[in-house]
Amino acid sequence: MAVLGVTTVFNPGTAIVASQMNTNFDDIESFVNTTPGLLQLTGGTITGAIQLNNTLTLGTSGAGHDVKLWGDTALDYFEWDADTNKLTIEGANGTTAIDVSDGNVVIGDGSLTVVGTANLDAVDIDGAVQIDGTVTVGVNDTGYDVKLWGATTGKYVLWDEDQDELVLALATKLSFHDQGGGENVVASADGHLEVNAGTTLDITAPTVDINASSVVNIDGALTITGDYDLTMATSNTQILAAASGSSTSGAVTYSFYNDPDLGIARTNTNQMTFCSGGANIASVTTDGLTFGNDSAAANALDDYEEGTWTPTVAFGGTACTISSGLTNKYTKVGNLVHCIFTFATTNLNGGTGALELGGLPFANASAFSYGTVVLGPATMSTGYSFIQIFVNAAATAFFVIQHPTGTSTFGHTETTLTSNYYGQLTYYV
Repeated sequence: MAVLGVTTVFNPGTAIVASQMNTNFDDIESFVNTTPGLLQLTGGTITGAIQLNNTLTLGTSGAGHDVKLWGDTALDYFEWDADTNKLTIEGANGTTAIDVSDGNVVIGDGSLTVVGTANLDAVDIDGAVQIDGTVTVGVNDTGYDVKLWGATTGKYVLWDEDQDELVLALATKLSFHDQGGGENVVASADGHLEVNAGTTLDITAPTVDINASSVVNIDGALTITGDYDLTMATSNTQILAAASGSSTSGAVTYSFYNDPDLGIARTNTNQMTFCSGGANIASVTTDGLTFGNDSAAANALDDYEEGTWTPTVAFGGTACTISSGLTNKYTKVGNLVHCIFTFATTNLNGGTGALELGGLPFANASAFSYGTVVLGPATMSTGYSFIQIFVNAAATAFFVIQHPTGTSTFGHTETTLTSNYYGQLTYYV
């Protein structure tokens, strides 16, 4: 049995058994603790538990030694390799679990679990990262930049903390709903921002402001549904926009083609005026259409109409048969009606007495009206040199009367069975 001294050397193959040490070296603890000395094991084997109550140093600076600690599972161990200056933990039957060397830590096929807070200076992660909790970068009032690179040169997303802005560099898209879909926002060029939607772009807000300093282009149909006002408040827009001009009765409210003196003005309540060259040309009011600066109701044109009408012919109240397919037209401008007629009688049907023509498109006003007529063949009574049309007040029928020595209605005795009638009549309604 070896003798323990100040320096005891155990040669290769020597076995030190804990039970033997407890029996034969009872004073080893007091010796190691009280006497500076050195226990050297050169290739020996210690079987049993060892308790060290002081610092354990293996080797010296520049001259280290390997240390291997085996686990209960085959091929699993903890090893300090002095030659490579590397600390290795082998697990899962020989697979490297962790490799620490030169300030680097390599974790094998397993996972790293950190309980608590991990304070890391710089992190380089080459694989996928699964984060199951909240990610916070910085604290309130103290932020940090975050950059996400894309697969195309120069494209990235950057949260720039000192500018407090999210940057999508170059033509990087902000997409919605699905990846690679048609719903996105993208700056396709410097100064050109596009908002794209595959089918419909909905903007819902009490007020939507579009601030364009030059032009707003709408490439498709513009439909405004519901009871809404369309108000344009910029000047000199190409199509139609609010403007300022020098019209006589008021400024041009809406101008055309960059001309502030050509457009539409609201010159009064319920009055819209068309302007050209800075002057009022015509106005539309509740009374109708007026011209120039005139807005008087009595001068307003409130109606214009064109059409055809069907004359009737009777002698003494008995209707005659007249030809069809001839021209009988009228034009109504305001309260003035002008009629023309061309027809022929084909049968008097036994009618006798005064000639009465009817069927005017509008009733005459309260005053009498006169017109001209040409009949043929016809014979005026003795003493009469011409005939004309006479319309009673508030009537749609008129008579043919003879002039000038007297006034007499034209009757069946002055016409023939097949007389032709040509005439025109202007009257007020």
